[in-house]
Amino acid sequence: QTLLKHLPCIPLVENVLKDTTDGCSLAALIHFYCPDIVKTEDICLKETMSLADSLYNLQLIQEFSQIYLNQCCHFTLEDMLYASSSIKNNYLVFLAELFWWFEVVKPSFVQPRSLADCVTSQKNLTSSPLADS
Repeated sequence: QTLLKHLPCIPLVENVLKDTTDGCSLAALIHFYCPDIVKTEDICLKETMSLADSLYNLQLIQEFSQIYLNQCCHFTLEDMLYASSSIKNNYLVFLAELFWWFEVVKPSFVQPRSLADCVTSQKNLTSSPLADS
């Protein structure tokens, strides 16, 4: 049960602008498609995120985009952190471009995890001897 408390909590996205300003969801999305490049432990996933935590995740997204996706993230950290409604269309285009890279272009570093892999690894974690301690 102690191990379950340490599993990352990826927040649900209900409002694209509001719910992605801490970078958790976007970084987790990148991890899903590129788990060898952006590891879960590299993402700051907390229930209560500080400004520094959010900036860390957003920098991770920017750096990944710059290095691997032909600099497709054209936002400043402030744009992503405060995500005003005036940039909503641009933000949606950025998300579309992420999916274009991951689902259409599929560079060699894109190795998406299957949902079955995620469920199996979670079952393995919950059935391990450490989970009972």
